[in-house]
Amino acid sequence: MKTRCCTSAKSIESIQSYRLWSAAILSPIIWVSVLVNGPLYFVKFATQWCAWHTFAAFCLVYKSARVDMALEKLQAGSQDTESLKSGLAKRQDEFQREEELTQAEQHAYKWRKWACIMNQIAIAWQFIICFVFWAVVAPIFIPPANMLWRFGLIVTHTLPLILLVINFYLTDSRLKFGDWWHSFVIAAVYSVANRFFTVYDEPVYPFLDWSPPLKSAIDCFVAWAFGQLCYQVLCYVDAKIKGRQTLSSI
Repeated sequence: MKTRCCTSAKSIESIQSYRLWSAAILSPIIWVSVLVNGPLYFVKFATQWCAWHTFAAFCLVYKSARVDMALEKLQAGSQDTESLKSGLAKRQDEFQREEELTQAEQHAYKWRKWACIMNQIAIAWQFIICFVFWAVVAPIFIPPANMLWRFGLIVTHTLPLILLVINFYLTDSRLKFGDWWHSFVIAAVYSVANRFFTVYDEPVYPFLDWSPPLKSAIDCFVAWAFGQLCYQVLCYVDAKIKGRQTLSSI
């Protein structure tokens, strides 16, 4: 995962600053809700799960870009050193230089891979949160006269998706469809948590009361599939607009 549409170090740093500010904006969404409503709020609501993954995605993308920048500097320095040396000195340093570059490339690959996976999970979840909340939950829970509460819900359920889509545009992401199982595992874990709270407390969402359990399980699967479909469409549209390949092995 590399920063694209950049021709200078200044523009790259500007995008990196955007990622840091995005993570800073998302932090209150995570922690304020937990402090106000208690630690179980973090586990109970899908919005908090999604906010955490979005925050982690921005952090990983930022770190991955920093590692890639360091790798490019190392490669440039290696080329400069190679042009200055010749003969025996060049042969003596060749093995050590290749080993350092190999280790740096492997390190960058790991950060890039998990940044791509987390970014994919976060975008898919945010599509689910935004659509399900405004189409199903909002008509039930939003008080018509409480503008402050309405504003807070807009920020919580819409702003993260907007920030992620902007970052997606600025980032040379590569979608690997084989990574679908990461988001599926997270969706399955949340479904189990939702089922637990429904049985031992009360339904987290009125439309997901696990009665009967099979219907709610199917609803969870459909929601997950919808998020994956939205992410696929986003990648397809971006590829058509920018002429960018979206399918490759990370």
